[in-house]
Amino acid sequence: PNWSLVPVTYELTEQEAMLSTVFDTVERKAAELVDGLVKPPDELVSKIQSTAGHLLADVSSLLAPCFKHDSFSSEEEWRLFHTTTEGEAVRLDEDFRLCFKNQGGLVVPYAEFPLESNAFQAITMGYQISEYPAKESIQLLLRENQVDPANVAINKSNVPVRGAA
Repeated sequence: PNWSLVPVTYELTEQEAMLSTVFDTVERKAAELVDGLVKPPDELVSKIQSTAGHLLADVSSLLAPCFKHDSFSSEEEWRLFHTTTEGEAVRLDEDFRLCFKNQGGLVVPYAEFPLESNAFQAITMGYQISEYPAKESIQLLLRENQVDPANVAINKSNVPVRGAA
């Protein structure tokens, strides 16, 4: 129940509409509290405004990973998120296996999940990835997880990245 599979939003107008909805709702609710029948003390008004600002920052940081430039729209990417309440520990052994890799000289955390046989319909490789041996590696990954590669379309992205064209 703590996992969410979310489609990435590529269209700028959709991104703006999502943010506007959140910002307008928070602004309206904060105004209702401040402009109610009884005028709250200035200290409370300040706390309401601060709380509204923190809420907007939190929601924006949660939405940001769901937004990408529309030049990547052909990827039709989805992202998997794990949410916890404040103070709740992530049960690594039950939820996923936390691993680390070296990427460009940085230690990058990633999660390993067991795959179900129908987990993927298609996999799109990055634009700069050499099709061989990447495609064979993906097929091996699928077979090792009891997924028949014949049931998964493996394609190469046609979206160039900066400096790759």
